[in-house]
Amino acid sequence: MKNILFLILFLPALLFAQNTLLVPSQYSTIQNAINVSSNGDTILIAPGTYNEAISFIGKDIVVTSEFIYNQDTSYISNTILDGTGLVNQDIVSITSGENNALLYGLSIKNGNFINMGRAGVCVSNSSHAVIDNVIIENIFTDGHGPGVFINNQSNVVIKNSIIRNNTSRMNGGGIYIENSVVNIDSSTITENTCVLADGSLTGHGGGISIWSNSDVQIENTLINRNSSNTGGGVYVANSDINLIYNDISLNTAQHDGGGLTLSSYTTGPHNAMITNCTFYDNAAISNPLISNGIKIAPNGAYFVTTILNSIIWENIDGSVNSVEYSNIQQGLSGTGNISVVPDF
Repeated sequence: MKNILFLILFLPALLFAQNTLLVPSQYSTIQNAINVSSNGDTILIAPGTYNEAISFIGKDIVVTSEFIYNQDTSYISNTILDGTGLVNQDIVSITSGENNALLYGLSIKNGNFINMGRAGVCVSNSSHAVIDNVIIENIFTDGHGPGVFINNQSNVVIKNSIIRNNTSRMNGGGIYIENSVVNIDSSTITENTCVLADGSLTGHGGGISIWSNSDVQIENTLINRNSSNTGGGVYVANSDINLIYNDISLNTAQHDGGGLTLSSYTTGPHNAMITNCTFYDNAAISNPLISNGIKIAPNGAYFVTTILNSIIWENIDGSVNSVEYSNIQQGLSGTGNISVVPDF
């Protein structure tokens, strides 16, 4: 997580802009302002709906609503990047090797990306970005990750944000991560789904789908009411995952891992740390009494799975290396463990 820590430490410097470019009073569109901006500038967007796709075009800038100055959350919901009618474009693209890009205090919504696999926010090609106090909702794609799509050795912080009611025909109903380093903090990932046109659940990771040697930490985050074929809440394949102080609940998988699926298909091992988390009321429709909570896949590589000081009030299907000081419905042995119906 060293790169993420560097990004967070660098973030305050971004808030002291060299120049502030005003949209729409100075520039009619957000992209026009970005085009003439320089590293360190702030693009300040007035409340309104902006039906455009924007790209950071390799610049280390801040794109923000007036929330950045007064912390009035109404600016988040009333400053909208609307993807209605966009064709073959992500609503926000951070894909040109940006070193420190900040998207702050606004809403991104309403994309219908058929036959193109686009997203609300795409971060790719070794780009570094912070997505802070952003709402991303009501976006459909027949590709991966309609809310946020991250790949190709990128480094991203998502914090204080809401990713909700997005739909994928493939993997990652809310967020898709591949071969990248990501920290998700103090956010809500809810009511995202991977579903086919006939209504049947498909894909992996209704809320978050993590692939291909990624390193992901999720903390202080609510992941609930998401759905997919496997890993209704979170799906992890051949990657490291660190879950800290999360509520993972009320998610649904058709097959396994209503809350979490840990999967592997090449050599490992990979690490899964679950600390101070709560899993409850997740569902696996086809295997309700076996893997409604957590599925740890045995094939190929393996996960070193550690659970500490957590409540897992549902079933764990697979081997856990260490469980301590936790309330486990299955009554797994370990130092300080109990099995007592929790009083939520």
